[in-house]
Amino acid sequence: MRNFFRKRNLIALRELALRRTAERVDAEMELYRRAEGVAEPWAVRERILVCIGDPDMGLKLVRSARRMMAGLKAQWIVAHVETPAELRWPKERRDFIVDVIGFAQDMGAETVALQGIRVADEILALARQRNVSRILVGKPGRPHWRQLLEGSVVETLVRRSREMDVYVISGEAEGETPPHATSPLPSAKWGHYLQAVGVVLAATAIAFLMHTRFELTNLVMVYLLGVMVVALWLGRGPGIVASILSVAAFDFCFVSPRFTLAVSDTQYLVTFATMLVAALALSTMANWLRVQTDAARRRELRTGALYRLARELASLRSSDEVLAAAARTIGEEFEGRAAVLLPEGTGRLRLRVGDLGTPQLERAHEEGVAQWVFDNGHSAGVGTDTLPAARGLYVPLTGSRGPIGVAGLSRPGGPLRPDQFRFLEAMASQVALAVERAQLAEQAEHTRVQIEIRASQEHAAQLRVARLPHATGGHYRGGHQPARALRYSRRHASGAHPHHRRRGRAARTAGEQPARHDTPGVGRAPGPQGVALARGGGGRGARALRRRRSRGVRCGWTWQRCRSRRSTTSS
Repeated sequence: MRNFFRKRNLIALRELALRRTAERVDAEMELYRRAEGVAEPWAVRERILVCIGDPDMGLKLVRSARRMMAGLKAQWIVAHVETPAELRWPKERRDFIVDVIGFAQDMGAETVALQGIRVADEILALARQRNVSRILVGKPGRPHWRQLLEGSVVETLVRRSREMDVYVISGEAEGETPPHATSPLPSAKWGHYLQAVGVVLAATAIAFLMHTRFELTNLVMVYLLGVMVVALWLGRGPGIVASILSVAAFDFCFVSPRFTLAVSDTQYLVTFATMLVAALALSTMANWLRVQTDAARRRELRTGALYRLARELASLRSSDEVLAAAARTIGEEFEGRAAVLLPEGTGRLRLRVGDLGTPQLERAHEEGVAQWVFDNGHSAGVGTDTLPAARGLYVPLTGSRGPIGVAGLSRPGGPLRPDQFRFLEAMASQVALAVERAQLAEQAEHTRVQIEIRASQEHAAQLRVARLPHATGGHYRGGHQPARALRYSRRHASGAHPHHRRRGRAARTAGEQPARHDTPGVGRAPGPQGVALARGGGGRGARALRRRRSRGVRCGWTWQRCRSRRSTTSS
C-alpha cells in the first residue's frame, strides 16, 4: 500500500472519478431532457454520429470517425438507414453494408439500424434523441441533376442541423468497391407486369360502363384507383407501367377524337400531364407504404419470435434443454439447420446440440471456423469477410463474462441480409444469457448438494459425539452441548481428565499401572489390574478409590459396570 499512493496512480484515480461523475451527470441530464420534452441537443459532451449511406464511402467514414473520437475522447455512433431504394441493390452491395457495420463494431462503435423513407429525417431524429454534437456524412457521388430531382441528404442535414456541426468527408473510396445497382427498377416478375396490364384493361372496361352517365373527370379517378392497387400489391415497376398505360388508354378510348391518340383540345394535355404525375406519385407512395408494411410485419414477426424464445428459455432449467430449444428455434426462423457448440475443460469446442449437415470430410474445417469464432469473439463464415468459404455462419454466444459458446447456421438460401444477421445476433444474445443462467443454476445446485452432504456428515459426527458421555458413565447426561462432550471425550482419550488423574494416583499408591483409553470418548474394558481394583483388592489406595465411588465420584468406567463388578466380587 505504501507504493500505491504515487502521483501517477492518484492522477489515474482522479481521471476515473471524473469520468464516472461525468457519466452520471450526463445520465441525469438525459432524464431531465426527456422529462421536460427538450428536443434540441445540449453541447455538454462530445458525441459523434456517423451516417453510412453509400457503401463506397463507408470504410473511410468509419476510419475518420475513429480518429476524431480518439482525439476528442468522445462517444461515437454509426447509423444506417434502410430505405425502399435499397431493395433494388444487388446482394453483394447489401453484404458490403453489413461488412462496414461489422467493421465499425470491431472498432468499438455503437451501431444503430434505422428504417424510413427520408434519410435526413431519421438521422436528425436520432441525433436529437442521443444528444449528438457532430455528424459525419460522406460526400454525395450522385450527379447534380439527380440531387435536384431526388434531394440531397447532405444539404438537408446542413440546413436543418442547427446547433450540431456537420462534417462532409470527401475523397475516393478505400478498399474494395461494392457493385452498384444494375437497374433503376426493382426486380419484379414478368407476371406482375402482365397483371398491371390486366388491371388497366379492367379499369377501362369499368370506364366504358360509366362513360354515358359520368363526366371524364370521374373516369380519371377509376384509372388512378387501378394504379394505386397495382403499386400497392405488385410494386413500383408495375405501378409506373400502369400509370403510363392508364393515360394512353384514357386518351385512346374517351378523349375526342375517340380511338385515336390525337388530341383535338389542348386542354387535355394538361389533364394528361396531371394524370401521369398523380399516377406516378400515387404509385411511389403506395410502393413506400407496401415496403413499410412489409418491414413492420417482419419486425413484428421477429419481435414475436424473440418473445417466444425468451419465454421458452425462461421456463427451462437445464442447459441441455436450453440448447435444444435454441437450436430448434433458430433453425425454424431461418429455414435452415442450426447447431450449438460449447467448450470442454480444455477449451476446445464440442458439438452439444444440432447438426449443420456438413460432410464428414468438411466437418473438421467447420469446427475450426467455430473455434476461431469462440477464441476471437467475432462472427465468421458464409456472408462475412472472415473465412467466407465455410458452409455455415457462426456467431459467438457472448455472456456477461465473455464468449461461452458458438451458434452455427446453415441454410440453402445463401447469406443473410443485414436485418436477418442482426436478428440472428439478437437471438444468440438471448441464448447466451439463458445458457449462462442455466449453468449458474446447475453450479448453485451442485454447491447446495455438497453443502447439504457436508452438513449431514457433520451432524452425524455430532450425534456420535453426543452419545459418548452415556458410554463413559453418563456424567454429562442431559442438557450438555456436543462441543463440550467432544472436549470431554478428548480429555478422556488423553488421560488429562480429573477422573483419570485421581484413578492414576490411586493405582500408583497401590503399586499398579492404571488402564488408559485407546479410543477417544469410548472406555476400554478393564484389564486384570483394574478388575482387581474393582473387586476390592489392593491396599490403602484401593480403599480410597472405593470410598470415592461410594460417594458418587465417577471414573472412566460406567457406574453400572462398577456396581455389577462389586456385586460379583461380594458374591
